[in-house]
Amino acid sequence: MNFIADNISLDVSKESIDNFFKDINALKLIMPAGVEQWQAEGDKCSFFIKNLGNLKMKRSFDIPVSEYAYRSTADSKVDFTLLFHFNENGQNKSTGYFELQAQVNPFMKMMLERPVTNFVNLLTQNLHNHFKNKCFSF
Repeated sequence: MNFIADNISLDVSKESIDNFFKDINALKLIMPAGVEQWQAEGDKCSFFIKNLGNLKMKRSFDIPVSEYAYRSTADSKVDFTLLFHFNENGQNKSTGYFELQAQVNPFMKMMLERPVTNFVNLLTQNLHNHFKNKCFSF
């Protein structure tokens, strides 16, 4: 099942997006308020979300012209892939959105659809705000 955020515009270059996603700790800056116990080391991180428990993920792959991916680790409570898709639309202009892919049954999808879609929308909006406010330190 795919949980997809709304597409947003980003007034930054592809290089700025690349720089943001190079360090997994940067994700902490855009996590919603309900995310707790953030820890990161190397290309892995873990965090806690109420009603979902501890989630762990690792940088999986980058396609610097269109996508960044983080895959749950074997010891994560939930099997998922978090993706950020983007398109460069010209000098210092891009669009993008987060997507969370998870293997869940139809009943679980019905229960998770609203909170997980809200989560990826918050990540996407927080990324937009991060770049808008030029908060490049982490």
